[in-house]
Amino acid sequence: MARRSLAPDEAADTDLSLVGLVALGDPPRPGAARALREAAALGLSVKILMMPPGRPWPWPVGWGWPSGRRRF
Repeated sequence: MARRSLAPDEAADTDLSLVGLVALGDPPRPGAARALREAAALGLSVKILMMPPGRPWPWPVGWGWPSGRRRF
């Protein structure tokens, strides 16, 4: 989601947000560390989530796994 205001009186309220998910292998590739450093240098807030072994990634709640069938 991104929002950008062009009105001069709302310049201080301008907010630009980007949300994404990146899966890194074990061990992570050297390029991943460089990409994280570059994102931090641009002022992006980077959060790293560690998953316990045996779980591929945070699977959305309400989705059947591993069949992929939705349960609502």
